[in-house]
Amino acid sequence: MYTQVIAIIYANFPWLTPIKVGGVKRAKLITRVLFGTEISVLNAEEVLEALAGDPRLYTISADEMYGMTVMRLTINHGVTKNASTSLQDSGLFVRLSSIGAAKSLVAMRGLYLNNETVDAHRRIQPGDLIDGRLVIVRAGKDKHAVFALQA
Repeated sequence: MYTQVIAIIYANFPWLTPIKVGGVKRAKLITRVLFGTEISVLNAEEVLEALAGDPRLYTISADEMYGMTVMRLTINHGVTKNASTSLQDSGLFVRLSSIGAAKSLVAMRGLYLNNETVDAHRRIQPGDLIDGRLVIVRAGKDKHAVFALQA
């Protein structure tokens, strides 16, 4: 019974499959990263290892990390999306992200960078990066994204 439940979970959530970080340790680390309040105690290498294969982990260039506002970054990566559509004939997947939803989140102080609220013009600075490698963005109560610099 237990193995069947685990198989169903892994089939529906492939990013949960075991990796180097043990299952319980990985779950605790992901919980601490996404729902904890103390960012300064996180280790970037452990975070990247725990979130490997997770759809909430985005690896981006330095130009993208520093070249746009946090709000625009969330829009571009669908963190604040309100709809998505697939163009069947071209095979192209297009995300329609809501600029209005992102602006509304910012106005309601619901967009966070490393657990601190941001305004519409806030850009990521090198000092914001955890271990010089990543930042954690939260949109609302439960939508999270981790943006990591490409190696």
